Formats: sequence, C-alpha cells, structure tokens
Amino acid sequence: MPEEVWEVKLGFMVTFVSDEIIDLDPYLRAIKAQYEVLPVLLCLPPNTCYPWHTDETRRTALNMQLNAHDQSCCVFTKERSDEEFFQIAELKYQPDTYYVFNTQEEHMVMNFGETRYMFSFTLKGIRDVPFRQVAASLIDIQARVLQADTADTSA
Repeated sequence: MPEEVWEVKLGFMVTFVSDEIIDLDPYLRAIKAQYEVLPVLLCLPPNTCYPWHTDETRRTALNMQLNAHDQSCCVFTKERSDEEFFQIAELKYQPDTYYVFNTQEEHMVMNFGETRYMFSFTLKGIRDVPFRQVAASLIDIQARVLQADTADTSA
C-alpha cells in the first residue's frame, strides 16, 4: 500500500482506503455493490480521548479494530446527565471481527496504550433508514458471501 496521507477530520486522524484494497475482501466488495461507502482508517494517538458525541456526518459504519490491545475502549451511554454517575456499556472489540456501529448512539473513545487503528467502512446516503434495517441487510450480505464461499470450496 502506498504511504498513507493522514488528515485531521472531526478530531480523528483519517486516511482513505483505496477500492483496490476493499475489493480484496468479498464481504466489503458485496456491501460496496449495494451501498455507497466511504472506507477509512482512523487513528487515535496514545493517551488521548475522543469525548462524548454522536457522529454528525454518518449514521452507520462497519468497524474493525486493527491492532488488538486492551488499553483502549469505546463506551456508550443511553442517558448522560449532570448527575455524578450514569450507566455505560463498553464495546470490547475482538480481533478480525467487523462490528455494525450505530454512530447515533452517544459514545466516547479513550486510548491509554499504543496508537489505536480502526478500519471504518461508512455507509453513506442512508441517514433516514432505521439502523436495525441496515444492520439486518449487512447480516444478510454476510450470509450470502459465506454461502457463496462455501459453495466455491465444496465444488
């Protein structure tokens, strides 16, 4: 891959991922055939925090943390208030796993360790489509890709 060019976008360091790389993955290629997408790498330096937010420019993304370490975390909350305490839920990324990410749920990212790299495959032009509907379509696409792959290997 050519040397990445990193830009600061909405507080993250971002670089774009080429179609040639995306097309190597049958699942991403199938999603790209159905949706308009924006594939990027996100970088969060050590000992930094991206504060509580909902994403303004995107609704749904497919994310995969690229370097597995347990010193970064993404947490969500349903209700944040001026109270001293409120409930949170942590998303614990597993290696080599895609996560359908609802960027409209309030969340924050903290990184205490090495630089955190995240692949994020944003689905564009679907702001008015309910998140659960989009998530279901991504699961259907994955099932079709896995079925086709199984058929190819058994033939």
